[in-house]
Amino acid sequence: MRQLQITILLILTLIQNVNSQDKVIKGDTAFWYNRNQEFNKTLELTDFNTSRADFSFRFRNHGQIVEIFKTNNQIHGELTNYIFHSIKKRSETLHQKIQLDSLKALETYEIIQKSGILGLQSDDKIEDWSGGYDGITYIVEHSDKKEYWYKTYWTPSAQDSIPESLIVMDFVKALSDTLQLSGKYKEFKDDLPHRGCYNSGGMSQTCYVSNSFGFGYHGSTKLPLGLNSSVYLTYIGKKHADFGFGFQYKFDRNDNYDFGFNVSKSNLFIKNSKTNDFLFYNYQKRKLEFVDTNAIFQNHLFNYGFNFRDKISLFTGLNYATDDKEMIGGIFGFTKWFNKPKFHTTLTTSIFKDDIDYKIGITKSIHFNERFVFRSTSIGLYFENFKDYNDINIYLTLWL
Repeated sequence: MRQLQITILLILTLIQNVNSQDKVIKGDTAFWYNRNQEFNKTLELTDFNTSRADFSFRFRNHGQIVEIFKTNNQIHGELTNYIFHSIKKRSETLHQKIQLDSLKALETYEIIQKSGILGLQSDDKIEDWSGGYDGITYIVEHSDKKEYWYKTYWTPSAQDSIPESLIVMDFVKALSDTLQLSGKYKEFKDDLPHRGCYNSGGMSQTCYVSNSFGFGYHGSTKLPLGLNSSVYLTYIGKKHADFGFGFQYKFDRNDNYDFGFNVSKSNLFIKNSKTNDFLFYNYQKRKLEFVDTNAIFQNHLFNYGFNFRDKISLFTGLNYATDDKEMIGGIFGFTKWFNKPKFHTTLTTSIFKDDIDYKIGITKSIHFNERFVFRSTSIGLYFENFKDYNDINIYLTLWL
């Protein structure tokens, strides 16, 4: 009985050693194979070196990996979409796995077998195949129970139509068309949070403008106490919003005050690389005894305008004002941005039948690096003429 137990133990040990034995690895192993081992673990990919499938195949492109397996005449496959995401100092790899249905897995398996890709050497063994540092490198892996091939192909379209490059290009096209790889990757990216920067492994990177939250001081020589706050939402969830709102409130110790509230929406009808449009509404309510001891001044401003690529904004609209009487005036204004030293000037004027009100000011922006809690700050100074009231305003806004 003891002899039987020893025999069974030896058989199990032998089987375990056989199953865990590494395969003979062939192809471009000097750099790519070693580089991708940890990445495979991140994406939870099968280790081809220890896989006991009858046939294993993997195709890598920037942001996508296609895997096909054949075990006991059963074929199955999986598509992995991935992307590198960074926001401030934090980096992560996001990925999504899609199981191929049996028909797509079989079609893909047949494309692999008929394409000639399995019989190709890696590009460093192909005569006249040039290399480079940009472009795109396709990676093909396949294994059986004894051998594991790891092969790379740098930019087949740049190889002057040598026969091997045509095989690779035809294979990539057939695989992409059958599995609709471009469409699947677009769906994956469209469902990602629109924050931070994304890179699929190539030279290009997509970065989203983060939502902005600002707060700070706003006062003037005659109303020295006050505060302001602003929010600009580039995205609400995953939907492009380009919506902003904010308020400012300044006052003194004699019950005089100036309160303003505004909302804005950009990219209503026009959005391209040269121009976009915007709509802006501002409500203002003021009690200023040094202008009129009895009146409460209210203004409703409606503006529509355009931002141009040369950093100029032009807008016009209506100003509906009430105090002891109602008035409607026209609005005209413009803003000019200067990249260096990062400041902009603004002029806004409201023209009524018997009065002209205006503001003219300058704002300086200072951007901080990622070590600071605040992303940037804005310091502004403007002169305001309102009826018989002239005042110099100053504000400081910190942006998160």
